[in-house]
Order: sequence, then structure tokens, then C-alpha cells
Amino acid sequence: MATLDDTRETGSATHFNPGNGRPTGEIRKLSSLLEVSQALANATNFKASVHRVLEILEKSHDAVRSAVALTAGDHPPEILAARPPGIRWD
Repeated sequence: MATLDDTRETGSATHFNPGNGRPTGEIRKLSSLLEVSQALANATNFKASVHRVLEILEKSHDAVRSAVALTAGDHPPEILAARPPGIRWD
């Protein structure tokens, strides 16, 4: 069982949740990881799945900007998905 001393992190906003003995920040991270893995695993359209992953990050972790860029060989990176839309690779 975790104690209050087990959940304190220096410089962190982690809080103790007495209902289940785990920090609420850890639960949020695990929940987001599960949502992301499900979005990618159940995808028939990879690009739509990546957009869904960025939405999850925005909703769960207050991401202001995010992007996924792919590169192949000597070609410049190509942005596959971005939040907010319109982020460019400069």
C-alpha cells in the first residue's frame, strides 16, 4: 500500500488519491496511454488515428500544440497530423 510519502515528487503536481492509494497523475497517464493504444490498434485509417491521438493529448494533458511528422531517407519531414491545424515544418 502506498503512503503519502511514497507519492510526493519534488517539483511535481502529483497528488495522493486516498481512494485507491495511487497518485491521480499516474492514473491519468495510464488512462491516456490506454486510449492512445486503442486508437492506434483499432485503426483502419492511420492518419485519422494519429489525429485522434493528438486530440487525446489535448484533452487529457492540456497540450497546446502537437504534431506528428514522418520522414523517409533524405526527404524533408512531412507533417501527418497537427493540433491546431496549420502547423508547418520550417
